[in-house]
Amino acid sequence: MAHSPKEPAAERPELIMQWQVALAVYQHHFDLFLKAVFLYFAIVGALAGFIYKGNLPIASQKTLSVLIGLLSIVAMLGCWMSRQWVKKLRVLVDTVARELHIQEFPFNGALSVAGLFAWTAGALTILALINAYWFIR
Repeated sequence: MAHSPKEPAAERPELIMQWQVALAVYQHHFDLFLKAVFLYFAIVGALAGFIYKGNLPIASQKTLSVLIGLLSIVAMLGCWMSRQWVKKLRVLVDTVARELHIQEFPFNGALSVAGLFAWTAGALTILALINAYWFIR
């Protein structure tokens, strides 16, 4: 049965369900993203603690610093992929919201957080590699 463009949202349950499912998936994704970021910072912090503890051989300190750099590259890529996914989901949710004549959902927070963490991981990549090849002697 075809729906007219001006039909009230209450009479379009399939669209309401699609909108709710998309936002639930978004909430789950953002929760997992934040947990991954916290895990990344915990691992980087632990590795940095080992590096600067002082009793590790120089080669081990350099290796751990390079490991932080590689882990940070992976984190940067994960943040980039997350931003791309949120952008695609925003298009879907905005399309459904327009059809339901409801306000679009603001995804700016998730996009900003993913961008911030990507830049942070990038900075830590550079710092870790400079540390491995310049400061640890």
